[in-house]
Amino acid sequence: MHRREMPRIAAVFNHDSGTNWASGLSVPESQAADFTAIVQPILELMQVPQAGHDGPVFKLTPVPVLQPAGGGSDHASFGAVGVPAFSWHLTGEVKYGRGWHSQWDTYSIVVPRYQAQTATVIALVALGVANLDHPLSRSGVGACDAEGPGQRAAGRGDLARRRTRPARSQGHRRRAGAAGHCAGR
Repeated sequence: MHRREMPRIAAVFNHDSGTNWASGLSVPESQAADFTAIVQPILELMQVPQAGHDGPVFKLTPVPVLQPAGGGSDHASFGAVGVPAFSWHLTGEVKYGRGWHSQWDTYSIVVPRYQAQTATVIALVALGVANLDHPLSRSGVGACDAEGPGQRAAGRGDLARRRTRPARSQGHRRRAGAAGHCAGR
């Protein structure tokens, strides 16, 4: 996927943090009304899959700026160029460090009711975003509201370095194209 295609990406939802159940999502304040409507069926129809859990089946957490994940997270590269990129809040009794991306990461640690709940939540949220009559706002998406599209705090490496190279014949187009990722604020 090329950088110039990023404005066409509505959102990225990443579920790669273990086998617990999807219990929430942080969203930019600019998208809170959209996501509140999208998750309403989850709140009305679904039940908590974990016995003894004291809390809602799903919780939205509006934040002023949704910062892209750092490191090698699968959705980090999308968030770094201004695409709304989300990772689910997970709840449950499966220990994250024991099974996630280790030799103990086997079917034996999967909790089927958690996976059924998570698959349903992800499907409903993705469908809800796809069915919006407008694109999600990019306001409050970290790369758009921080140092500019593709430029993050020091240490973000490749994206920041590419932006600071001297302009070449196509350098101005690269920067202009990147600015388009924050359109629709």
